[in-house]
Amino acid sequence: MRDGLFVFAGFALLSVTYVGYGEFQRSRDIASASAAVQQIADQGRSAPVWSAQPDPRVAAERAQARRGRPVGGDERCVGGRVVVARGSEYTGTGLVCSGSMVLP
Repeated sequence: MRDGLFVFAGFALLSVTYVGYGEFQRSRDIASASAAVQQIADQGRSAPVWSAQPDPRVAAERAQARRGRPVGGDERCVGGRVVVARGSEYTGTGLVCSGSMVLP
């Protein structure tokens, strides 16, 4: 009878230790995650926000690049492709065109 009691007491002690250590690990993990989240939040608040006004010349150049450029003097738009015409020789450039505009 006493042997059964010792076995039960040992099992109970091991069970309590196992559950207790699991809870200790869980609380430590939660504390670590909370600290990491707090650190990220602090970095986000302390980071300077840089907001520069765009240069109007750069904006105009970008808008022009999106629209394309006019076909040059010795360039021709043939079948949606830009070709360079020098006398009777035609050389493809690999550029795409539409009408009289070379598309980006």
